[in-house]
Formats: sequence, structure tokens, C-alpha cells
Amino acid sequence: MIPPHRAIALPGVHAYCSEKSVHAGDLIELFVSSEVPYTLSTCKPTQIDADGGDEVVHAFPESRPWVQPITPGSYIYVKHGLPANQIKGTSTN
Repeated sequence: MIPPHRAIALPGVHAYCSEKSVHAGDLIELFVSSEVPYTLSTCKPTQIDADGGDEVVHAFPESRPWVQPITPGSYIYVKHGLPANQIKGTSTN
């Protein structure tokens, strides 16, 4: 049996989407973990590389805090792994 990932709760507000890229007009699904209430809006840039002044396309209502632990990284499980005292890259045999 493979042991489960170890979940870690990160403080602050974190968001990501499951897709690396989308085409214009496609649906974007965001996943948010937050320990404080937050607001979220989608914007259309009005000038490239300019701060502020972007057109707000949609402003979502304030969301309540909801921390979702992350399970970082990928791993493999080896049932009969190497001894813990073995130096990495060497063998005592």
C-alpha cells in the first residue's frame, strides 16, 4: 500500500489554475486557499507592462477564508528501500 502524501497548510492567500494556458473566451477554473477573507476580480489589460488602469471584467463577491492544504511534489514509494544510514550515491556492500 502506498502511503498518502503529507498535506501542508500554507499561510496567506494562494491561487492557481489547473490549465497552463487557455484560448480567449475559454473557461478558467481557479483554486484558492486563503486564511483570510479575499476579493477576486478578472481584468483586461489596457496597457502592456503598465501598473493599474486595467479594465475590470468581473468582480466576484468577497469569499470567506478556506485553507486547502497542498501536497507538494511527486514521489515514488519503495516498499523495501535503502537503509536510512546509507550515504547517497554509495553502497556499503
